[in-house]
Amino acid sequence: MGMTQDSRLEVFASKEALSDPALLKAWERLVEGAGTPYSMYASPPWILHALEASGGTVRVWKVLDAAGGLQGFVPFGIGVHRLAFEAGNRTFFRSRLRAAHVPGGVPALPKDRESHLRFFDGVFEGFPECECLFFDMVPGDHWFSDFLREDRDLRKRYVIHSPFGVRKWQLLRIEGSFEDYLGRLGSKSRYNLRKSVRTMEELGRPLRLERVERPDQVPRFLETAVEVSRNSWQHRELGPRVSDSETARRKMADLVERGLLRAYILLSGEEACAFSIAHQYRGVVNSQEMGYHQDFARYSPGKVLLYLIIQDLHADGSVTLLNFGMGDAEYKRWFADLERTESSWLLMRRTLRNRLLTRSHAAFDGAVELAKRIARR
Repeated sequence: MGMTQDSRLEVFASKEALSDPALLKAWERLVEGAGTPYSMYASPPWILHALEASGGTVRVWKVLDAAGGLQGFVPFGIGVHRLAFEAGNRTFFRSRLRAAHVPGGVPALPKDRESHLRFFDGVFEGFPECECLFFDMVPGDHWFSDFLREDRDLRKRYVIHSPFGVRKWQLLRIEGSFEDYLGRLGSKSRYNLRKSVRTMEELGRPLRLERVERPDQVPRFLETAVEVSRNSWQHRELGPRVSDSETARRKMADLVERGLLRAYILLSGEEACAFSIAHQYRGVVNSQEMGYHQDFARYSPGKVLLYLIIQDLHADGSVTLLNFGMGDAEYKRWFADLERTESSWLLMRRTLRNRLLTRSHAAFDGAVELAKRIARR
């Protein structure tokens, strides 16, 4: 554990240092106040999972004010961020930046600019190996996003850049009953969903949804999910998406024990036709991976799976939000009732190199977007 006098940052890098109940309770409260579905990835149970089961090199900054009072906890991992100049599937140039990756997107700090400015100053003063901070998936309507975009003092001190632009993301509020939810879909959508379920049931085999709730279910789940995934369009287009290795089994079993996993298999009789893997924390479910067997494609197994998952989430009673994850796919819009935007951000040392690099990257992306608009005319 180390601390720099000016930065007022303490670094925790082991599960033993993070085992104090009072510390964990204070950390949980700060994470709850972050106000983003991705805050689970900055929470104590997730970081402890990373340290104990995933063999990660994640560390945690404990942020103190000038008097030594607790202000926040910010997990981070020092690694490489590659700022890519890309057009379509072609990469023209990549710049390697030594970055502190901050999980959860939004630091678990008080919602005021002074706390964040002191934190950023402390990081760059106390950690010379860190060239930039990388915040992924920051909600567009969050005050932290406005702070990064608009604060003049921040931009005088640092170079701020959003490398991927604005992206849409779809969510579903889990409230009321499942019938209430179906009522909000409208009669046509409701009819089509129920028809898809009936069509699969008419195959003559019982249709059922199995959820992973115990560590001993993990081996069978992963074995089944891998088999389905190998016969999915995702595998054909993107390559392997799910692993059944001993490491994968150990990580997933640990997530189950911590209550952080929400995983399902959809079966037609004894034949698996679709699967879903998600993470959950304090009422929020973040979808990570889905897939269906191509042999069932004509029956819309993905829609049937989501229909039954949403029914299960309503029945659970503890879930309040389903985040469909990154990407603006049509099926997500079909099930969702909220649309939000998010962006990733780099906060960089104010050097001439970084200023030229980010300006060049922004100009390159602008030219690519202009070319796309012209091509669509």
